[in-house]
Amino acid sequence: MRDEGLRQNEAPRTGNGVSRTPRSTVFPACGDPIGAPGTPTVHDIEATLPVLSLFAGDTPVHHCPEVDQRLGRRLFVKLESRQPGGSFKVRGLIRLLAGLPQHRLDQGVIGRGRANFVRALGWAGRRYGVPVTAVVPDDVPASLVRDLLACGARPVFHPAGSPGAGEAVLAEQAGRHRLTVVRPGGRHAVIGAGTVAWEMLRQVPDLATLILPLGSGSLAAGSALVARGRRRGVRVVGVAPARSLTVSSAPQHRIAAGTAGSRQVWALDSADPDPMAGELAARLLDERVTVADEDIRRAVGVYAREYRQTAEPSGALALAAVLSGRVRPAPGPVGVVLSGGNVMADVGARPALATGRESPRAPGAEG
Repeated sequence: MRDEGLRQNEAPRTGNGVSRTPRSTVFPACGDPIGAPGTPTVHDIEATLPVLSLFAGDTPVHHCPEVDQRLGRRLFVKLESRQPGGSFKVRGLIRLLAGLPQHRLDQGVIGRGRANFVRALGWAGRRYGVPVTAVVPDDVPASLVRDLLACGARPVFHPAGSPGAGEAVLAEQAGRHRLTVVRPGGRHAVIGAGTVAWEMLRQVPDLATLILPLGSGSLAAGSALVARGRRRGVRVVGVAPARSLTVSSAPQHRIAAGTAGSRQVWALDSADPDPMAGELAARLLDERVTVADEDIRRAVGVYAREYRQTAEPSGALALAAVLSGRVRPAPGPVGVVLSGGNVMADVGARPALATGRESPRAPGAEG
């Protein structure tokens, strides 16, 4: 996993030992507050690149000659699993925190989810020295709770499977502690995710097809924006698990996240569909396909055997679409995004903390 420290000009540290990037360094590059109006643009994505470079360089692109030979074409894998927090989600959160005024950063932020989003929020908060509260179901893996505590985040639990419970806890905590609510989707998420495609088009200049997983739609929407703005000839395809996501076949309809019907894809955890990202993805994608559980399992295995990479099932969707033949790429090199590598088998093994209660804050906890 990538070193979490800054490679250049180590930032000053706060009193609790957490490294904080100076606001004068970050803020001028992108000052877009939460809820800023307007559809994201390629220019917004480009403006985010300098901010992102302060925290993590380009994620690598790998290819495997044996897989290339079997497919009869060059296949390049963008390893977003190497991002801090183990997924692409941190990109949008860096963008968001860079645009918050100092008093809101000092008060802290709060978000809810059950996997990659809250993990990335914890990491981004740690790097900014921002207090983070993460509202999570009480059946999340113990490994996720440990990761949050290690970042200095404060987990707060709600009953899993209870409609509205998570949102109620989030609202109560935000009001009590005057925290800024951060959502998984929105303008910042699309802009941050778009930097994935920006990097890949630079890393593979002759890329012909780009294939991405569909969750709330931010990764697909941001990447499609970049492809349309910088390389119109690139075909962009979104992939969803057949039993966990409803993908509209009509371009004018948004992509809507449904209840996961498969344990394989539980990391696609957006609590709410993202209307902005869904509309953009449905309008800009060239194709939307679904893959079966067996195809996802096969792709996870190929990542492990051929690429020596750990892939969470939801992160392997793009490769699954290629291996199963669900996507017919354009002639030329194909790029797929391994969007996350957080494999958490200990579902339900949360430490014994009362449901609805706050976890004790333990910044130095092991994780």
